[in-house]
Amino acid sequence: MRLFGTNVVKLKGKGDVAGLIRALSHKDWSVRIDAAKALGELGDERALEPLITLLSEAEKAPMFGKVEMQGGGFAAAEPGPGLLGPSAAAEAIMKIAQGSAARLSTVLSTTHSTSLKVDAAAALARSGDRRGVGALVELLMKHEDWEIRRRIAEALGEVGDARAAVILEPLAKDWHREALRRGETEMIRASTAAERAVAAIRGRDA
Repeated sequence: MRLFGTNVVKLKGKGDVAGLIRALSHKDWSVRIDAAKALGELGDERALEPLITLLSEAEKAPMFGKVEMQGGGFAAAEPGPGLLGPSAAAEAIMKIAQGSAARLSTVLSTTHSTSLKVDAAAALARSGDRRGVGALVELLMKHEDWEIRRRIAEALGEVGDARAAVILEPLAKDWHREALRRGETEMIRASTAAERAVAAIRGRDA
């Protein structure tokens, strides 16, 4: 991608982190996304907060671009920044933060993305940092999205912290009853994940 007479590939090749960070504000979203991917691969901590800002902007951007009519009256829409941008930014952020408690804590405290908070808290918990378990439990109690709940339950089961079982066990029973009553797929998946997490944690304690 061309940017001020050069391109993202060249910026990455030179290790020009400052230049790539500037590219995150480019008017062309494809340049922003390419720059985010490059920054993730370079792994420089300076890119964390600019990438978190990009993620916030991408989540508010249109999911689809220009719509074109095709044969038979079908409409085809180009993927928009709201569809491609969030995953590119989030993946880059986690590549940079992974393995560093300080960086993961920065992500947790600065991002507004629930999905990214779950990823960061889970990574922190898996590293043995107790703050990660606390953050996961806090997110679990705060959010009602069943997909988010499932992911948190799975992460807590992997970590195996006994404190999490005390929270998860009654929730798993409540979710199971609610899932049977309503029969919604995401609810069933979340309740199953919570039950498995409790069993895994109790199994480690046995």
